[in-house]
Formats: sequence, C-alpha cells, structure tokens
Amino acid sequence: MRGAGKVVALSDGPAALAAPLLAAASKDGLGVVAFGDALWASGSGAYGPVRVAADLRPTEGGGSVSISTERGDDELARELDALGFRVVREGRGLSARLDAETSSADARDIATLAADGAALATGGLRSASPSSEGLERLLADVKSSPAKAEKAAAALDGRSTLSRARTVAWVGELEAVAADIPSRGERVLALRDPATGLPKYARVEPIRTR
Repeated sequence: MRGAGKVVALSDGPAALAAPLLAAASKDGLGVVAFGDALWASGSGAYGPVRVAADLRPTEGGGSVSISTERGDDELARELDALGFRVVREGRGLSARLDAETSSADARDIATLAADGAALATGGLRSASPSSEGLERLLADVKSSPAKAEKAAAALDGRSTLSRARTVAWVGELEAVAADIPSRGERVLALRDPATGLPKYARVEPIRTR
C-alpha cells in the first residue's frame, strides 16, 4: 500500500467505500472527499498538483474519471491512455478523461481506474515493459505448483484487470498477457484462453521499475 491520505465522507454510499483506495493511491497520500457516487481528490507529486474526480456509476450510466496535472510528459500520457483515458495536453500539463466513449467499466472498475490513474499522475511510476523473465517465472509457477497458479487466476478480478492487459507471447493455444495495477505497485501475468478471455494460470508480482 502507498500513502495514507485524508478521507472526508459526507454521506454513506459507494464513494465512501472506495475513497480509501483513492486516498492511498499516491505515495504521499491524497485528500479525498466522498459523497454518494462521487469522489474528488487532490494532492501533489511528480507532476505537481493533481486533481481527480470520479463518478462511480458504470460508464454506460454516466460514470467517469477525470484527472488533471500541472505538468505532464509523453510517457504519462501513454500510460494513462493504456488505462483507457483520453488524454489532452494543456500547456505543460495534461487532462485525462475516461468515460463511455473510451471504456466500458462498472462501478468497481471506475474506482480502481481512478486509483491507478492517480498513482501514475502523482507517483511518477515508470514500469518496465514485461520481460521474458516475467513470463518464465509464470511458467515456472505452472510447472512447480499448477494448483497455486490456478488459484491465483481464480482469485483475479480478472475481467476488469485483464481487460486492458497486453499480449506478450503465446504459449501453445494460451495467450500470455500482462497488466499493471499502479495503485498497488503490482503486475499481473496470466495465461488465458483467447476464446473466453478467462485466465487459466496467473502470477502477481511487484512492478519492476526501470
């Protein structure tokens, strides 16, 4: 877990439950206000002041996440784009928005994506591309303890986490994919059935930054 930000819950509801995840997304913590389905957060980090606003309804029902930073660069824009945000450069900074036009996500996905985007915007997390060693570690898990690798796959919030995963290789008829979870500093590696999109084996490990 990263920093411990301050949470102000003005009412019960989905936002109050999701607020701690967003507050902890930055290594220095974010200040978060929760009301009903809405979250607002602010803080500072590698790109200066950052603001986050999230509507925790499904994107099809109007849910969204907006992030703005005082400064930005091409790599931050690329990483937010990989999460499903539409990024616009604004002077030295940038604004990023995720909604029904860019992504299909339910309320829980929205909360996670808000936290992941905030982690990138405040922490300057730079994850190296998945390496062959990562895939080798997953295959070693499958060989040495297939039941454990299957359990890891079953435990995944897989459809949301892996929906934005990138293909890194093919292992027989299974697709090897990787997805980063910046707010938790973790990478998920999985072998999934391309016909169903469901993971059969998985490994979760710390993001190995460059």
